[in-house]
Amino acid sequence: MFKIWYGPKLLVILTNPEHIRKIFQRHLRKDDQLYSLVDYALQGKALLTENCVPKWKNHRKIITRASLNFDALKSYIKIFHEESNILADKMESMANTKHAFRPEPMLTLAGFSMVLRTLYGVDMRMQQTFDEEHPFLLATEFANKILMDRIRKPWFLLDATWKLTGNRRREVKGRQIIRTFVDNIVGRVRENMNKQFTEFIPDISKDTSKSAQNYVEVVLQDQLNPDIPKETVMTDDDLFSEILVMIIGGTDTSKITNTVMMIMLALHSNVQEEVYEEILTVLGNDPDTIPTYSQLQELHTLTRVIKETLRLVPSVHLIAREADEELEIGGYTIPKGVGMYAIISGMHRDPHYWSNPNQFNPHRFLPSASKESTTAYFPFGEGP
Repeated sequence: MFKIWYGPKLLVILTNPEHIRKIFQRHLRKDDQLYSLVDYALQGKALLTENCVPKWKNHRKIITRASLNFDALKSYIKIFHEESNILADKMESMANTKHAFRPEPMLTLAGFSMVLRTLYGVDMRMQQTFDEEHPFLLATEFANKILMDRIRKPWFLLDATWKLTGNRRREVKGRQIIRTFVDNIVGRVRENMNKQFTEFIPDISKDTSKSAQNYVEVVLQDQLNPDIPKETVMTDDDLFSEILVMIIGGTDTSKITNTVMMIMLALHSNVQEEVYEEILTVLGNDPDTIPTYSQLQELHTLTRVIKETLRLVPSVHLIAREADEELEIGGYTIPKGVGMYAIISGMHRDPHYWSNPNQFNPHRFLPSASKESTTAYFPFGEGP
């Protein structure tokens, strides 16, 4: 544990996994200095940055009950399979040219299409329509670049300073592209609902999530249901931010993980062969056969490869909270209002917790391996 000053803000950097678990499960308030920048990028608050715990819990319940529950996740396998086959065909075609190519744009479009089809029931045929990245994805990529610039360069934290840079006009245009695309998603979901229901307003005696296909439908139904307290219903701005963070989270993180995993498998041909043989054994060699959920649970080698990839390059590199009260931890006193940060990527390569931490070794996640696979492993962050 050590402290640094980030401009006028005191930050405590946590390096002990047990301290992190204790603090991030108990102290739920996000650090305002960091997450206010994320709010700006998202054009509003979402699950990722919401500090009002009751509101956070309500939004999380709405999203998980309709789109991220166990039955829903299993139903997505067919779509994952279809999009993966399209991606594999495109990559095979590129490989046959014998020329080097960048897989990231193809992986991004595949993940983008999967998110839109599974979470929103919207099929825009992204992989078949675009050879390079969609304008929405380019706009969100630029928004992320802006976010990183403002985090790394404290003088850009001031809006007045930031607006003097030459990126302001492009930023405004990108925000308009993002807003238009998300509004289009909501419009398509509403159109699908009108086709499915003869009467749009649901029977208020029923749980709307039973008939809704995704969380956007739940929100749109709830907005029209006079029996539901308005303070528990997502506003249009809430819905916009939640859709945006779900698309970015589902597309960008999977692109990075899959890209790194492809590189690791290319560099470690023995592991690649193990994964290949396991897939043939469990799933067979017919690419048109849709795998079952139980079959996917048998892909143990592939699972370890994914876990090791996420150790080396975690989906969440940094998690931050603000002490909402004075607390004692590890013999130190952290005052109220201090930012508490955990650098996940650093902890995943800390030799105190991992043997040969920079080495790609999926076998460290074998059941017979030591506790190192669970003690300091936070691939998706910690806490709400």
